[in-house]
Amino acid sequence: MIWSPFDRSIKHDPYPHYAEKMRQSGLFVAPSNIVFSLSHDSARYILNREEEFRSAPPSRGGRHALPAFDRVMQHCLLMNDGARHRQNRASMTRFFSLEEAEKNIETHTTTLLEKLANRQSFDLVDELIEPVVASTLIKTLGFDPGVQTKAVEWSEALLRSVDIFVSSKKYQEMETASLAFERFIDQSIHDQQIGGFTCHIYQKLRESLTHDEALTKTTSFTATLLFTGINTAVGLIGNIVFKLLSEPELVAQLTALRQAHGEIPSTATEELIRLCPSVHFTFRFAKQDTSVKGIQISRNQVMAICLASANRDPEVFDHPNAFVPERQSNPHLSFGTGKHYCFGAKLARMHLKVMLTGILNSLPDWKLQNEFPVYKKYNFVQAPASITVDTT
Repeated sequence: MIWSPFDRSIKHDPYPHYAEKMRQSGLFVAPSNIVFSLSHDSARYILNREEEFRSAPPSRGGRHALPAFDRVMQHCLLMNDGARHRQNRASMTRFFSLEEAEKNIETHTTTLLEKLANRQSFDLVDELIEPVVASTLIKTLGFDPGVQTKAVEWSEALLRSVDIFVSSKKYQEMETASLAFERFIDQSIHDQQIGGFTCHIYQKLRESLTHDEALTKTTSFTATLLFTGINTAVGLIGNIVFKLLSEPELVAQLTALRQAHGEIPSTATEELIRLCPSVHFTFRFAKQDTSVKGIQISRNQVMAICLASANRDPEVFDHPNAFVPERQSNPHLSFGTGKHYCFGAKLARMHLKVMLTGILNSLPDWKLQNEFPVYKKYNFVQAPASITVDTT
């Protein structure tokens, strides 16, 4: 049987499969001609060699062209390298403020937990995690709260852009979502019905660019935050909460740590982030013929870097599969590394810290209805679509 890390049958627990393949080879070429990186050192090497590997896939053309999608993704941080990436990242950083986010997360988490307190069962993803994450980001971006459901749909469609195995049908969904999102940003700016990050970045860009140029950049920057900030954060928190529900002894450990320190230590949350990442794979494309660890790489060859496997490399992490809350050296790659380090890592950590603190007291009273979550249909992201719990 040909080994595939994207096999749906191993989705619920791919780590033993990653570990077995890593023991055989930390870097190997699959029959599909994709180069898979499973070890920590090969992952860091590829992600930090911008002169050899680019972030954007080879351009499409002809009937595969997606005009609206290409406009929206034109200035997306995930697709830019070099000076362009640095310039765009600096522009976004200037206006992406998290000043009020922590309080918003805490208030919304508390409100929803109170609503769920008397329910006999509920879906943790749909009724708690996703609403808190989405509403916080939407408020930061300056959107009207009424657009939240549509924004989540846009986020899911655009997130598929970084999946190299996306189907032609999904490409069309990405194009439709891109066009709708672009029109929404344009109309909101025209009607002066948008604030926050989106408004501030547009106004700054408009000082030196035409409306169309400023709109294109604003849409790209906002879309970057939207599709990387909702589903990946929801997936991360969902994976962690599911692990805690599956292993009650971890809940007891976290509770004891909070009592001893007055809060959940950052080393413990970082350890959970290492063990339960949402982004399992990221991709790079060879700019030229080269070699990595003795393996010959051809120009445009796909490099699939397994961050989740690298996070459990026994050469880097003692007891790699265990929860070690006091782990001091924790160079996990859940948020990537190098110049493309996750722009929203600080917000994701904030969501996790506040939400985990809020729900920790409830966890012992929640029981999983199913052995495994229902996962969203991504190849590279491990994100629960549903985690149903019963209350006792």
